[in-house]
Amino acid sequence: MQRNMDDRTASATPSRSSGSSGYRLLRGLDWTIIVVGLGLAVLLLVGGLLPARERSHRLHRKNQDLAEEILKTRKENRNLLRTIQDLQHDPQTLERILREKGGLREGEERVRE
Repeated sequence: MQRNMDDRTASATPSRSSGSSGYRLLRGLDWTIIVVGLGLAVLLLVGGLLPARERSHRLHRKNQDLAEEILKTRKENRNLLRTIQDLQHDPQTLERILREKGGLREGEERVRE
């Protein structure tokens, strides 16, 4: 019985002799699979991963630029709110700005009718 199993196993696997076309076919398939696998890996890197990495860097830079712009806008908003409060509650600030915008110097008064 053991001998029958050995005979079946031996006939199922191709011989490694140089004259066996079955072994050469198997070796050719192995190399084909390797080459196709490497080709797919290259395509994945060039077509998928590298552009995704570049896009990620671009989005990160854009995110940083927008964060800086937000900080700048918040600072400008604080300054504008401070100016509004000064205009509403400080008569000297109001007078100073009116003189600057109206082109008047201290002591010059002009009445509009």
